[in-house]
Amino acid sequence: MAKINDEIIKFVEDGIFESGKAYMAIRYFEEYLKDVFKDLLSNYNWDMFEIKPNLNNLNFNTSSRKSIGDYFSCNLQLETKNGIKKTIVLAYNSSTIGLIRIHGRWNGEKDIEYKDYDNLIKPRVADIDGIKLDIVLEEKDKLKFSFKDYYTMILDVLTKHSDQLK
Repeated sequence: MAKINDEIIKFVEDGIFESGKAYMAIRYFEEYLKDVFKDLLSNYNWDMFEIKPNLNNLNFNTSSRKSIGDYFSCNLQLETKNGIKKTIVLAYNSSTIGLIRIHGRWNGEKDIEYKDYDNLIKPRVADIDGIKLDIVLEEKDKLKFSFKDYYTMILDVLTKHSDQLK
């Protein structure tokens, strides 16, 4: 957290009447992401890898008020052709340094060996949540930006490797 100085105090005082607009912009963004996820997941070709999604039970999570606007995720429960029930997590993170991270993972899966994916996707070392597939974007990427396209790329990799789920 930045140390309070005159510049920060001036910023807060000048923007105090705009805080409600900023909050609503974040809420509208979160509603937009819900619509993007619902549309993408409803129209995705799950049959390709014989996966049955539970589209009636989408779970959306946001960051705490302290980090409002920093994190948004969609959790989707699925069942594979082998009867294994797992959750895919698709998430969005923003940062104060001008980057955004779009990522997805099979929740808790740490041993999947991902192969043959677009070089824009970077696997991140497994932690308690599992191996994350990241797409990190900078502001210069906004001209070719599409949530649907990027999340589709990640879903394609996740579903393609669903045969490794335990």
